[in-house]
Amino acid sequence: MKTFNLGIIFGVLKSWPVIVTAVAFLLVMCFTTFIINYRKKPPKSKKAKKTPPAPKPQPQEGAEGEAETESEE
Repeated sequence: MKTFNLGIIFGVLKSWPVIVTAVAFLLVMCFTTFIINYRKKPPKSKKAKKTPPAPKPQPQEGAEGEAETESEE
């Protein structure tokens, strides 16, 4: 098994054409990922729909009895 000269490898990785190519590649990959995963948002209606307020839950009967006894004390 041959050993690689680290000086040559670092020289190649530090050269500006390799760095520019790597950055361009990453930007293209991020842009294509955005395009592939893009979902168009549904349009909002011009009139705001008013939702009726949610009905308040009524307390249970057992809890009312307990509340009455506590207030009497």
